Amino acid sequence: MNYVRSKKVPTLIFLLLLALATSSCGQISSASNFTLAGGETVSGPLVLFSNNAILEKDSQVAGPVFMLCCNLIVDGEVGGDILLVSGNIRLDSNASVDGDVHVISGNVAR
Repeated sequence: MNYVRSKKVPTLIFLLLLALATSSCGQISSASNFTLAGGETVSGPLVLFSNNAILEKDSQVAGPVFMLCCNLIVDGEVGGDILLVSGNIRLDSNASVDGDVHVISGNVAR
């Protein structure tokens, strides 16, 4: 897992929009807060706009996580990259990310 700070905002936003347009599975949430409880699975990408999220221990996102203007706590599994624009990520002790962690305008804590 790599932590990447990037100023390539236009490219990453384009890739995010492309992924959203071409994905047929997954979950999009606009609730104020989102929790993926232990034992729950999202079968594709997880897309969150302006809401905080917790991926609890033993939860799983089978694809990437895309987030805009929010904070993320990961204690479960992510089967792809995490892209967060404007927010913070905390990777707890049980966190597993199969891809890279990209943060634009925010921080990553472990």
